[in-house]
Amino acid sequence: MPGVAIFFHVTPAANRDSIRRHGLDWRLGGGGIAGSREPEKPGVFLARSEHEADFFIRMGKGRFPALDLWEITLDHDASGNVVGSEVLIQEFDGFLCWMQAIPPSRLRLREHDVSRSSSEPVTDRSAITMTFSRTEPQPKSTRRRP
Repeated sequence: MPGVAIFFHVTPAANRDSIRRHGLDWRLGGGGIAGSREPEKPGVFLARSEHEADFFIRMGKGRFPALDLWEITLDHDASGNVVGSEVLIQEFDGFLCWMQAIPPSRLRLREHDVSRSSSEPVTDRSAITMTFSRTEPQPKSTRRRP
């Protein structure tokens, strides 16, 4: 029985107008969120959840002034395979990559100008909330133990 699968994609906010016009297409963009100047793979990297998308947000935060989080809706059947596909989704180093451009009709801007700091909560509305904070290392004691 056909259904839908929801994925997420993080990109520099500077790409917003192009994405609204053309969708997600690695052939039109520059580099990736990880800082590469060219697409790392011929496809669109997808996050399986908002929690996984937060990983990409933290990765791109220092490289770009603002980031956008896009929600992607793709058709799939009950087994999780995309309808009518010939291996349209692949996994590279544990990350999903959609091997075709994704049209604007499948996209919704979920969050714009995202600028989370590393101490803000990382949220996944279907799971838990985690807070990361930096702690200073404690000086080692010079006192000898008996």
